[in-house]
Amino acid sequence: MSSNMAADVSGSAGAVRLSVRDIMTPDPVFTSPEASVTQAAALMSGRNTGAVVVCELGHIVGILTERDLLRAAARGLRFEGVRVAELMTRSPVTVAAHETWATAADLMVGRGVRHLPVVEDARLVGMISMRNLMEHRSRYLESLVQQRTAELEEKNTALEARDRLMQFHLDVAGRIQRQLLPAGPPELPSFAFALAYHPLERVSGDYYDFAMLSSGRLGILLADASGHSVPAAFVSVMAKTAFHAYAQGIESPAAVLRTMNRRLADLMEAEHFITMFYGVLDRQSLRLEYALAGHPRPMWHQRNSRQVQVLDAEGPVIGLMPEAVFEERSVQLSPGDLVLLYTDGVTECRNASQEQFGQQRLEAFLRTHGNVPEGGVVTLLDAELERFRGAEPFHDDVTCIGVNVRG
Repeated sequence: MSSNMAADVSGSAGAVRLSVRDIMTPDPVFTSPEASVTQAAALMSGRNTGAVVVCELGHIVGILTERDLLRAAARGLRFEGVRVAELMTRSPVTVAAHETWATAADLMVGRGVRHLPVVEDARLVGMISMRNLMEHRSRYLESLVQQRTAELEEKNTALEARDRLMQFHLDVAGRIQRQLLPAGPPELPSFAFALAYHPLERVSGDYYDFAMLSSGRLGILLADASGHSVPAAFVSVMAKTAFHAYAQGIESPAAVLRTMNRRLADLMEAEHFITMFYGVLDRQSLRLEYALAGHPRPMWHQRNSRQVQVLDAEGPVIGLMPEAVFEERSVQLSPGDLVLLYTDGVTECRNASQEQFGQQRLEAFLRTHGNVPEGGVVTLLDAELERFRGAEPFHDDVTCIGVNVRG
């Protein structure tokens, strides 16, 4: 038995704390030192054991093993007339019945023996052999596998139940979050709106809203909380709450972002932030005023020139600096123009080679398809992203709002 195997057996034994008594062979074969070796060998054969204990006056004085017989035979010794005392191993190593079987294994390995007489109160009560240890080790490992398998199945069942409950809660949270979004874009004579909204998971960090202002103009908010799943969804819900509570009636886009930033900065943890676009459309003049807070820059496709202009404006993300300043800009739209608002899930959409769709592809797409009748560009862009990514999933929430100018 190797030392590694002994350590394995010892470790296994420690797990169940079995004693030598639990696995020994009781009623061991014994003989006297004056008996013949031929008689001792017959005892071994009859009892199918590899050793006999040699006792005299009730005390263990030696042990005769198959190994002893083989060594004697190798020397050419004939067994007829030879006494056990001449071949036995004197003062054999013994083990107490109350010791652990790991102790027995260590003794066998350390002393280089394969059989140990078992004693209790100085009396011979059994024999433990390497075969006993190996048979028990095999049974123990089998029972250990069964036990661990049962434990894993139980834990897996509990995890599956917990996962189902979590998924149910996420489904509920997703339905609630979608109910917080506008039922649909507003219907206006001057503008037509198209929308694509694809949460990465059941809940989303993207949020959009529309607000009819007292001046008759229309406000459009598009926000994207950092990250995704539940933390991002909580932040996007905070953005909706802040927008409706504090900013919905404000006419200036920059003032809206300043208000949102002040209200949200103290509520958000350091690792979270929100990017935002807020624009105001004038239904009479067709003018768009807007401000950005670290958000992807909208793209303006001009019908007459078929050119795409990126609408830029300076402004940090929401939530990092309470007193941040946001630049406000405006552009004069014309009938047939298109303004595309989007979150970075669009440009960061990846294909199987992990190549991003990117801003240049988006600009090229708009130059080609920007004059498609109202609503069609967003539908075509949705299909283009699907074609581009193939089997690759989205890596972030995706939201697009197309604003077609009717005139």
